[in-house]
Amino acid sequence: MSSGTYLATVYNTTDPASLITYMQEVANRMFVVNAGTLVSDKFEYFTGEPVQFSGSGYTPEGTNYTIEIVLDGALVAAVPFTSSVNGWIPDGIFWRIPFDAGNGTYVTTSYNNTAPSTGAAIASTEFFINATEAGKIGAVTEELTEITDIISSSVGAMNVSLIQKLNATSRKVDQAILWLGEGKTKVAANMLHAAKNTLKAFINQVEAQRGKHIGEEVANQLIEEANAIIAKIDAAMPFAQNSEGQSRAHQSSTSTAAQLAIDGSEPKGKGKQVNKGKGPGNKPG
Repeated sequence: MSSGTYLATVYNTTDPASLITYMQEVANRMFVVNAGTLVSDKFEYFTGEPVQFSGSGYTPEGTNYTIEIVLDGALVAAVPFTSSVNGWIPDGIFWRIPFDAGNGTYVTTSYNNTAPSTGAAIASTEFFINATEAGKIGAVTEELTEITDIISSSVGAMNVSLIQKLNATSRKVDQAILWLGEGKTKVAANMLHAAKNTLKAFINQVEAQRGKHIGEEVANQLIEEANAIIAKIDAAMPFAQNSEGQSRAHQSSTSTAAQLAIDGSEPKGKGKQVNKGKGPGNKPG
């Protein structure tokens, strides 16, 4: 039932043959229905972002509810809340999307019971989580912005240099996403490795300024955040490790073949050399 003002009317249906009494209006009553609503603050999210919930039409003043979050029929999370004095979902009710969340459309339903699915369904909505490799990398740029905000507010003379490193990291991550979109995974992997190296340089600089221009607590927070981003880049881009491994294998194979072609020897000095001295391919220079 939709929210709105409704009119209920009672009619006399006792004697259909009576032209006077049949379908005569006996009484009526106006009433208002406040149907519950449930909405998220946007439709599409990246992993790591918070999904902010809001809504109205709930029983006012302290009734317990649960928002159930489902993907492909499987329960992913349950977010409890207590209705406000005016029957709204209070501010600050959210679900932070885990980094390993599945890609797809999530169905959320609010129930009038703190145990998911056991109470009557009040309202429902949907949102989409972009948990592709590119989507997970996109979430990293938002976290880089959060670290930049910390530096701007808490770090003194070194803030410009540190922010420059974070901006450089962000540009590399954005470029990697573009390369991914074009299917150039090896180039994207190289760009992400460069982004990680820039973050490591950022960590080294923070360590060097610990206790000088950067307080201990802020330094710990910055290093923890930067290491978390490095870990998320690794987790989001398995092809990066694959590309690196394939590249090393290719380089090793190419190096071995080239060495054999030049002097016939095994790599790293192992094995006996062949075709030494005079002969084809071994003419004195």
